[in-house]
This record gives sequence, C-alpha cells and structure tokens, in this order.
Amino acid sequence: MPSIPTHLRVKQYIRAELSAWSVPAQWPTESQLQERYNVSRPTISKALTSLVAEGVLARVPGHRGFVVVSPETKPREAILRIGHVAVASSTVSGVPTLDPRMQRREEGIRRVAERRNCRVLSGMSGLSVSGERAAVADLLSAGVQGLIISPLPRSPEEAQSDYLLHENLGVPVVLAGMVPQGNPHTSVEFDHWQAGYDITSRLLSQGHTRIGILTRSNEVYYEPLRERLQGYQDAHHDHSLSVDPSLVLALPPTLSPARRSTCLHTTLDTLLDRWLTLPEPPTALLALEDLVAIELIELLQQQGIRVPEDMAVFGFGNLEIGQHFRPAFPTTAPDFLRMGELACTVLLNRMASGKLPPRTYVLPVPLLLRSTPSPSDNKQKI
Repeated sequence: MPSIPTHLRVKQYIRAELSAWSVPAQWPTESQLQERYNVSRPTISKALTSLVAEGVLARVPGHRGFVVVSPETKPREAILRIGHVAVASSTVSGVPTLDPRMQRREEGIRRVAERRNCRVLSGMSGLSVSGERAAVADLLSAGVQGLIISPLPRSPEEAQSDYLLHENLGVPVVLAGMVPQGNPHTSVEFDHWQAGYDITSRLLSQGHTRIGILTRSNEVYYEPLRERLQGYQDAHHDHSLSVDPSLVLALPPTLSPARRSTCLHTTLDTLLDRWLTLPEPPTALLALEDLVAIELIELLQQQGIRVPEDMAVFGFGNLEIGQHFRPAFPTTAPDFLRMGELACTVLLNRMASGKLPPRTYVLPVPLLLRSTPSPSDNKQKI
C-alpha cells in the first residue's frame, strides 16, 4: 500500500481537531498550523485548500485565517469547484509565488468564478512537468469539477509521455497560455505568430533589414516562441527578404528568463557578442521578453551602443519593470486578465453544457510602441 501524502495526513489531523473549536470560532493561521504540525507552508496550504473545497472551512476575507463552517451556514446547493494550475516563477521563504502575468490570469479566473458563484482552488506546478501533474492530482483529490491548466514547456521526452495527451483526467479541461503540440483539449492562447509578424514587418518597413531574434533551443517544445519565429520568418518572406540564420540565436532550455540572474546576464553577453561580431551586425533585436530586453539594453550601453539610436530593442509582455525602465523600449501588451476571464468562462460553459468538441480561442497581442528610429535616422545623428 502506498503511503498517504503528508498533506492528506495533516488534513486528517485538522479534521480531528475541529470539534475542539466552537462554531464559528476562528481557526489558527497557516503559520500557526505550520508550527503545530511541524510541516512546510505548502503542505499546510494543500490540506486547508482541500478542507475549504469540502466546505468544512471557509477563508476569512481580508485575514490570513479560517473559520469552521457550521451546518446551518452551509449553502443548500452545492457550489461548483474548479481548479487552476499555475506556474510558480520563484519562491519566497520556501513558498512558491506567481509572476505578475500569472497573477493577472488568476485574477481574471476568479472574477468570472465569483460572478457565477463558483469556487476556485489553486495549485502551483513549480518549474517541472511532474510538479504540474502533481498539482493536477491534488486538485482532483480536492474534488474540483473542472480544470484550467497553464502548462509548462515540454522536452521531447516529456512530450512523448505527456499526461495532457494520454490521460483522461475525468473532468473538463481548458489550457491557458502555452499549449503542447497535439493538444486535444480546449485552449485559450495568444496570437504569437501575428505578434512576431507585426513587429518584424514594422522594423523592416523602417529600414531594419538585419533583425536579430532570440528564441529557445529545440531541446524544449515552446509553441509561443516557435509561432513567433514563424511570424518573423513570414514577414521577411513578404518583404522579399531571406532570413540570415546567424541572426537567430537561442537560449539554453535550462535557463529561465523569468528573473534576472548572473547566469542569464553571462549567457546574453555571449549571445550579444555573436551578433555584434557578425560581418553585418543587426540594427534591431527581438528579445524573448521584457526582462531579457532590459538585460540586452544594459549590455549594449556598457559597450557604448545607444538604445534606441544605434540599436532598436523590442520586448514582449509589457512587464511592470519594463514600464519604468529607461530608456523606454517597445513591447507587446497581451491581456492576461482577459485570458483568465475567457478561460474560466469557457470552462464553466463546457461544464454546464456537457461534452463539447475541443476548440481553440486566440487572443490578439497588441504592440505597445515607443520611438524606434530607422537605420537612416541613426546615421544622420552620428
């Protein structure tokens, strides 16, 4: 017999102590329970989430605590419960945290769920597909009736045995954001091809015929970047230009661009040197996302290259850190709040209507433009 997961054992301990508290007595905080049972914060969070899903506990609005729910106050009609598996970009004191984009997506999910009297349970995948699958299992064990999953990129080996492709999870599923190849589920995605095409076309029209683009190596299936690269290539074709392969560089699969680090700085420094030492260096660079754009701009400035006067740099994502960075740089403005709202709406509609064929919903990715001079303008200023 397999051992009982720690969070389920802690859940049993908490349930056994409920009778010691008079209804509606306030339950201890997560920190207090963590000390009482000598377990990690994520373990306590999983146990409490499961009890909330069962209607045994309720969260106290504006307070990091819970109350015991009395039978008299339980709703007569069962409340729908859905789960959201998000990607944790980092940890603070051992507790996984979401980056601002994922937070906006979850905010959109919860907005729609609240309007439709639905409870949202959250799980975090960390940075591994196995962690993503474990978060799905935890939410299913908590009794969710539908799932919104924000999938991680897959390696070729992980793609072959991907649970999203080969397992029946038993509840309706909607994928949001990055979608694996061969996805059989309904999905909500951004139009990364159009974003790559529009950015490249704009730069080509300004006279930037040498445009460097940063992507990921083929060791990881990352559909948004593959689509963005295809848009970049198609824009060149439509302008009767061929793509110079030396302008297309890739970050290694193990390097996360979600946060600034010495490793990211060193890798980008090496890639930038490859671009700048070409017989015909690029006059514009398409970064992976805004944080990478900021790193590239600072590296260019260290070499005395002015941005945007000497080199145009384009970001992706409209992160808050990029909004306050100077010099300002153009980027894209995907609406992560809208993605969350649409994903939740689609999931709840599918749950209400029974089985429906899978469908793909594509959201636009507007360009957020700032001044990007053409190469001819640069020459006139020198």
